[in-house]
Amino acid sequence: MDAFLGVFGALLGVALGGWLSTRGEAKLLQEAHQEADRQFRANAYIEYLTVHRRFRRFLLTETVQVKLVRHVGRGNGNTPVIDDSTAHWEAVERARSTLEIWPSANNLMPRAGDVTAALYDVARARASCAPGEVPMPIVDVARKAEHEFAQAARVDLERA
Repeated sequence: MDAFLGVFGALLGVALGGWLSTRGEAKLLQEAHQEADRQFRANAYIEYLTVHRRFRRFLLTETVQVKLVRHVGRGNGNTPVIDDSTAHWEAVERARSTLEIWPSANNLMPRAGDVTAALYDVARARASCAPGEVPMPIVDVARKAEHEFAQAARVDLERA
């Protein structure tokens, strides 16, 4: 009987140890996934801000031609067409697409839209201004939209 209890106790100890170990590993795996998600979001938010700021700086400082093309039925109807800006537009679209496909970023999409809308306003203003001459209130709106996006991203990341 003592041998049986000894074997049973050993098996119970192994089973309990295995269960505790599996439970601990599952928790570590979950935490690793959460950290990976948080890091992905942080990188996506940083990229989104960076490409918009880089494009804004390009518009404000480079001697490029900006033309406004009228589109019937769209907002204010003017879409800026900017020489040598393909790489900037592609970066903006890639950054926005990254936010759109990541479900946890959905609460930031209104702020992200504000950043892009402000960039368009800078581009529209630049169509009638030389480099460095875009009115500061327009630039300030863009900076404010970027700042508010950054604040919302920070809050989102702190919740993670």
